[in-house]
Amino acid sequence: MIQIIKAIIFDIDDTILDFSRPTVHCYIETAKELNLNSVSKERIFKFYGTPLKNMIKKFWPKISQKKFEELSLKKIRKLKIKEIKGAKNILKEISKDYKIGLLTSKRKVLMDLNLKQNNLSKSLF
Repeated sequence: MIQIIKAIIFDIDDTILDFSRPTVHCYIETAKELNLNSVSKERIFKFYGTPLKNMIKKFWPKISQKKFEELSLKKIRKLKIKEIKGAKNILKEISKDYKIGLLTSKRKVLMDLNLKQNNLSKSLF
């Protein structure tokens, strides 16, 4: 039986956009601002790809999840998240023959902002 590929789904963070490296400091700074325990960027990286609430529960279980998310989101929104070199061109080429989808565990507001920052139209996906 021949299987036909109809769509390709990409994780947006660190596949299409360089998200982890520039944002890890936002979480470290937020923890510091809230007088929480310091956590290394290596430990934080292990939680990328999962919802932020998982990282908050693990490292700072007593803090308000909402408060941490709001403060860190404020910092992240100030960043210019860049595309992984060549990703946009590859997506445009692939989209000629396949439907493309995106997966992410991040908030929609951040994904929309990051796509806009990189001139990636939602119509591509």
